[in-house]
Amino acid sequence: MRIGINAYEANVLNRVGSNVYAFHLLHQIVHHAEQHQDEVVIYLPTPPLDDLPKPSPTVSYVILQSARLWSIVSLPFALLREKLKCFQEKRPYFDVFLSLGHYAPIYTGSKSVVCIMDVAYERYPELFLKGDLMKLRALTRASLLRAEGIITISESSHNDILRIFRPRAPIEICYPSLSSTELDSASSMPTKSVSRPVPYEYVLHVGTLQPRKNIIRLVEAFETLHETHPELHLVCIGKYGWMSENIQARIGRSRKKEFIHVLGFVDDEEKRALLSHACCVAVVGLYEGFGIPALEAIQGGSVPVVSETASLPEVVGPTGITVDPFSTHSIADGLERAIRMNVKEKKHHLHELREFTREFSWEKSGKKAYNYLVDIASVGKRGK
Repeated sequence: MRIGINAYEANVLNRVGSNVYAFHLLHQIVHHAEQHQDEVVIYLPTPPLDDLPKPSPTVSYVILQSARLWSIVSLPFALLREKLKCFQEKRPYFDVFLSLGHYAPIYTGSKSVVCIMDVAYERYPELFLKGDLMKLRALTRASLLRAEGIITISESSHNDILRIFRPRAPIEICYPSLSSTELDSASSMPTKSVSRPVPYEYVLHVGTLQPRKNIIRLVEAFETLHETHPELHLVCIGKYGWMSENIQARIGRSRKKEFIHVLGFVDDEEKRALLSHACCVAVVGLYEGFGIPALEAIQGGSVPVVSETASLPEVVGPTGITVDPFSTHSIADGLERAIRMNVKEKKHHLHELREFTREFSWEKSGKKAYNYLVDIASVGKRGK
């Protein structure tokens, strides 16, 4: 079998969210393809970073040197050239072409499979810039119209895709996880074992500073919580995203602003240290495709407090602390519950959460995704 892959989303520095998913799924699919001696051709606009799969007799890269209109011009024309070349040389073209992101090329020449992480822009369009919203809607719908298969990351996203788009293609759920390195680090690191990265007690928020992460309500909930816990700080880590100016302005106006710290993007080692020492981790966004920060919190030894909406209840299970993300009172109450746990209660709670999250594995999801590609390539039909 020949598999073509659009790995644009995986080939970035400082990966977050969809980049992390694309990176790990790429590695897993390549691993299974090599085991079955399938050929994999990976398309990129720039040379692959050192941590992407290495070239081998069955794995190769095509570097197009241009990201301009990637899914509309550069990549489709490259695929058309490849198909013509295969025809002239009388060799097989791709059996299936996978796009590790929302945007599939407008031409693939074979069965197309696209990864749709979430549809937040359909649920909360007011939280997106107008230009980005138009692009997301137009290109995602076009990708789904051409798709023979769809991969998504949670039952919640699966249901939203069905309800909003009513696609003809079958949908496969391949859950995210943590890397084996992250799991090994977390399992071998007891809570509070590493040096404290900041000199105070704190609630941690992990995620891009953007409206749907609900940081303004988190700040308001923290202001309430701080009245009874004056020793607490709020630490936010993550890239600055679109429309983050309002978030920064609200923090600047906060009566507790000296206790709120926005650290920006941090590397994995620093993030693990921050997770290890946090009183709890707030993942209270309005919408998530999955919610990797909640999983990171559990493995890092901190109790996650998550929204009761979208996919996050799937991550923490029935024993997790869930809150109404539209209510600052509910968010503050959830944080209070996590903070007030004694050592024994916290240990028991984390044990339950870890047992529940054992089902999330890149190995399982990678094998599932690979088998799904095989099914799509062979018959193009598969039920969920």
